[in-house]
Amino acid sequence: MTEPTTLVVDWGTSSLRAWRVGADTAQEVIRVDTGVKGLPNRAATTRFLIDTLTPHADGVDAIEGVGMISSTLGIWETPYLTTPVSLDQLLTSRVESDCVVPGLSGNAVTVRVGPGVRHSDGDIMRGEELQALAATSEGVVVCPGSHSKWIELTGGHITRFSTYLSGELYAALSSHTALTEPTTGGEPPHPDWLVGFKRGLGSTPSDFSRALFLVRAGWLTDKNPHLASGFLSGLVLGMEWSNGLGVYGPNEIILIGHSTTTEVYSLAADHFGIPHTIHKDHGVTNLFRPQSTSEVS
Repeated sequence: MTEPTTLVVDWGTSSLRAWRVGADTAQEVIRVDTGVKGLPNRAATTRFLIDTLTPHADGVDAIEGVGMISSTLGIWETPYLTTPVSLDQLLTSRVESDCVVPGLSGNAVTVRVGPGVRHSDGDIMRGEELQALAATSEGVVVCPGSHSKWIELTGGHITRFSTYLSGELYAALSSHTALTEPTTGGEPPHPDWLVGFKRGLGSTPSDFSRALFLVRAGWLTDKNPHLASGFLSGLVLGMEWSNGLGVYGPNEIILIGHSTTTEVYSLAADHFGIPHTIHKDHGVTNLFRPQSTSEVS
């Protein structure tokens, strides 16, 4: 008898990933750099999702979508639950969308999606709430990304969270301003990037705009893109960490995300003396594991 399989799809603003998940396995089958933000309308978004998932949908019993897939930019908009929110509330509030994936052999599976989470101050999130609750029931979780999240959990509930535009801000500053030329080609883990990064983290400027121009001014002197890129990254993340630590305290944190971003945030945690652990970002697949046929029987 064939073991049941779930296709778990995590679709964010800038990328899509999917795993075929069994009772004891989780295999990544899709990783593309096309997010919901890169498609013009809901029809195009739905068409892209169907075309992307179809080659991997054969033999799949369920398709579970998380992240921005259920946002205004996604395939089926769902409402927000207000904090405090538990894992059980999030999972029981999931619904079927109108997106049906046929699979190459013709088996049709409807994509299920879930709600987002809203805090009393108006902040919102979609996707990170499941990652956080899949990782722990107590403490602080930080999810780096285009829109980084700091999430506080108490007694198995998300009680509050904060969003920082750090990733998108760095991308915009390094791609569409006078800082583009200075930072082009400067990437971690080059030693000079780390020097610039630590300098940026430690600067805590009162005038962020002036500090940004110093990125260019310094580059005009040394022509070192690694220093410039690291300094810019440190300035942007320094603002996030200064506020995040002020709100959530200098406590141990869990980092969840892609290895490239969690490694940079790990460097920031070390700089500020914050104990931390790193979790893989596919932990959310554990929430949708099907029962094996032996368990069912």
